[in-house]
Amino acid sequence: MPEYNDSMVVDYDYEERVRGIYRSPTLESSVPVEASAPLEASVPVEQTYTAGSALYEQSRPAPIEASVPVDSAALRGHEQTRPVAPATRPAYDYRQEPALYNMNEQDHQTIRLYEERLVANKHRRKAGEVSIGKHVETETARVAVPIERERVVIQRTNPTQVGTAVTPGAADFREGEVARVEVYEETADVHKEAFVREQVNIRKEVERETVTAEDKIRREELDVDAQGRSIQDNRPGSSPRDRR
Repeated sequence: MPEYNDSMVVDYDYEERVRGIYRSPTLESSVPVEASAPLEASVPVEQTYTAGSALYEQSRPAPIEASVPVDSAALRGHEQTRPVAPATRPAYDYRQEPALYNMNEQDHQTIRLYEERLVANKHRRKAGEVSIGKHVETETARVAVPIERERVVIQRTNPTQVGTAVTPGAADFREGEVARVEVYEETADVHKEAFVREQVNIRKEVERETVTAEDKIRREELDVDAQGRSIQDNRPGSSPRDRR
């Protein structure tokens, strides 16, 4: 087993070294390890699966680029290498290697239980249209106007001096004497004028109500035949208890 102490950080490389102990020790001959290229301490040599298998492709680490030597004459005979960028490690999932964890189809199976739910949505549609306008109606109206007319009334009476002689010269007999009296009358002057009779305000109001709908929904439940043996119920949200 690889060395471990409390000051170490368990990373992907360390986990791969531990998993490599339990993997089949099949090394690839097509990937030689160059002795001249120094390996970083954080990049261990891993045991892999057979080339071409799916598990090999998933567990295979990113290849290490070969070091590129720089002109030795320019650097006084010392060989220099270009630094290699760290490769991005994929996330490991234990389901990639079921045989490594003694998993098989009989011991580990997944059953999904489905249920139906009522999902309520609403949409807006045009329910109708209200047209508001105005028109002119004609009717006959009557109005009463009191008027006045003047007329001349001629009334003959007997004076109290009837039969009394007048003073000589007081009587003036003349022809053509006329008394003029002006006579007036009122006539009805009827015309039409427009007045504001009523004002109509138009607006919309929203009425709210709750519509209730019901329907039958289905839900799948798990049937367990333990043949008399107790089983533990570890459903989310429930306390563990034994069921038969």
